[in-house]
Amino acid sequence: MKKIVRVTLTAILILAISTTVGCMPAPSNPKSTPTPAILGTFTGTYTKPGEVYKFFSWQFNSDNPYQGDDIRSRAMSKRVKDLEDGLGIDIQFVPNTGQTDTIRQSAFQGTPMVDGQKEGGLVTIMQTYLYQDVPGACIEPLSDYPEVFDFSNTNKFEVAAQKELTTFNNKLWYFIPIELGIHFECSGNALVFNKRLVSDAGITPETIYGWVDSGQWTWDKFETVLTATTKKDKGQWGMERGNQSLNIWALIQSNEGELVRLVTAPDGSKQDKFVGYEPNTIAAYDEYIKMIDDLKCVEPTFYSSVDLTPLNHFMTGKTAFMFTGYSTNSLDKIAKMADDYGIIPTPKGPVNVADKNQYTSYFPHMNPYNIFRGVQNPRGAIEILAKVFQPIYDANSDDAKQLYQTEKDLFSRDDESKKNLDIIEQNKVFVRQMSYGFAAVGDNNFTNVLYGDAEEGKLISKEITPKAYFDSITDALDAAIIANSPYTWQ
Repeated sequence: MKKIVRVTLTAILILAISTTVGCMPAPSNPKSTPTPAILGTFTGTYTKPGEVYKFFSWQFNSDNPYQGDDIRSRAMSKRVKDLEDGLGIDIQFVPNTGQTDTIRQSAFQGTPMVDGQKEGGLVTIMQTYLYQDVPGACIEPLSDYPEVFDFSNTNKFEVAAQKELTTFNNKLWYFIPIELGIHFECSGNALVFNKRLVSDAGITPETIYGWVDSGQWTWDKFETVLTATTKKDKGQWGMERGNQSLNIWALIQSNEGELVRLVTAPDGSKQDKFVGYEPNTIAAYDEYIKMIDDLKCVEPTFYSSVDLTPLNHFMTGKTAFMFTGYSTNSLDKIAKMADDYGIIPTPKGPVNVADKNQYTSYFPHMNPYNIFRGVQNPRGAIEILAKVFQPIYDANSDDAKQLYQTEKDLFSRDDESKKNLDIIEQNKVFVRQMSYGFAAVGDNNFTNVLYGDAEEGKLISKEITPKAYFDSITDALDAAIIANSPYTWQ
């Protein structure tokens, strides 16, 4: 795994809408720089008064998505109003109405329905970039307009991630803003535990925190607390198998394992490869199966990545431990639960203990943004998309540090949890398999072949070993990766 330094279930489908924007073709390699037009407190370098800019996100459930009273919503609402008033433009947010492919298709046909969008995460970007198997057919390369916005600013954008994950054919197609604070989408994957259930099992929260502090929070300790808090006669479990792939991803990473790795060939070319058959990853699967089938301290029901049942079970005291993870990071909801809770990192696997001896975490999500081909004013669209969705503060600012501290206080209830959140945020990395969730593998997709209920169920029931299963699917997964890899299109 390569660490994306600022210091990415099942995937979420990007859906579409049915409104329209103008469709004049964008120049392929613009050279000129227009004269700035000064309006109010803003320099509208590339916009014109009266223009309308429409932006879509799979998350928008109304045309006024920033009406909340939290600091982010207030900042975004003010930013949009200031841009509209200062530049004499109209910025519209298009709600998701469930039409999956309409936006891409409209841009591909030269009649884009919106100017730009927030993708459904890294998992959907190649679906857009390779729409109809034509690279870049429906989106505009941002790097063709270098005069418009500086996407190399490391206080605003995930520059290393952009270079590695959204640059194809030597062009930048998506920008990825830095997400500040304990962000509901992009915070590191944490492990939460119910203090009451742990204490009732004879293990104090202080004991668990002590293991973390001393570096002794390991898989064997995890087995101990999961077994102790499992009381089937009361309908209580140490943990659930839960949301698709969430637990196994954490265990793989904690043992220095990988499912997909970037490999450099002797000629210097690079390509992602499936490596789930390697010993560190197999050991994580063996531990996962042991917890479910042998120790029976993990309830075996499978839930989709967006199912809230595991979260509800944790919040109502039916499970003692849960990983937060995914693009709807649950700490904001857990913070409202009645029982007291603690936050800790993923326990270390044996390979990790013997080698790096370091707690791990990962980005459950990243947020790429693009503009579409054929919009009336591509420079203006890039400028406004970037100005609207850049971070509300620079990452190195005192305001950003205060936001992180405020949200850390909001989502944790003791000093040890706050300290552990620092560990989790400082050690999160991008896990490469996130980019291939929708990649076709025969009649299935990458996600389901690896972590589908039926497929994973065969491993849990020991119908087939993880090593034998992964050996049998490696060629098919590598073919799917090659067809959907950014490195194929360099």
